[in-house]
Amino acid sequence: MLAVFERRILCRIFGGALENSVWRIRTNRELTELFDSTKVLEELRARRLQWLGHVARMPSTRDAARAWEIQHRGSQPLGRPRCRWADKSKEDLRASGLEADTLRTLANDRAKWRSIVQEARSPHIKSLSIPIKTKTGM
Repeated sequence: MLAVFERRILCRIFGGALENSVWRIRTNRELTELFDSTKVLEELRARRLQWLGHVARMPSTRDAARAWEIQHRGSQPLGRPRCRWADKSKEDLRASGLEADTLRTLANDRAKWRSIVQEARSPHIKSLSIPIKTKTGM
């Protein structure tokens, strides 16, 4: 959903393309070539990982660290579970090829963690929850 919004805004910013005196809408590939920057979803993933590293380095007495480590008990409401920060962070770790068990060890090595966050900004990691489908022939 966010990728669709990003593309819609890029279409408005760059406008249409004039070919043979006829205006047409730019394709996603053309928009990607014009706007050579990290995608919004990749930037969000990198920012979540950056904050997660900060939380992992915190002492366990801090509220943010306790919120990450807490195990919820009791019954769940009916319907689909809400998307929580911890769930998205674990998904980001899996997308980066990391385990939640080794999080504290990796986050304490700041240089290593910084490189992990930089890799999350690169386009070779695809989102697990929001696949971007492209039309064939474009």
